[in-house]
Amino acid sequence: MGRLRQCLQSGEYGELRECAMLEGEFLQVTRSGDAVSFVAVGAAAPNRDGGEPELLLLAAATGGRPRGDVRLLASVTAP
Repeated sequence: MGRLRQCLQSGEYGELRECAMLEGEFLQVTRSGDAVSFVAVGAAAPNRDGGEPELLLLAAATGGRPRGDVRLLASVTAP
């Protein structure tokens, strides 16, 4: 289970807890290899019928630690 999914499980995101989701995690590093920031992106299908994803979720690491917990920053629905 990815960190975005864990964030949704622990928060107040009722209908998103069990939705189908494709999640990707991205880490920005410096030239010397130090981790700078972490972002998780998810494409979710909140409908139970298993339709196409219609929700884009964006989360970032909390506390300035790329390896820490994430919090949901934004969600965008398809038109």
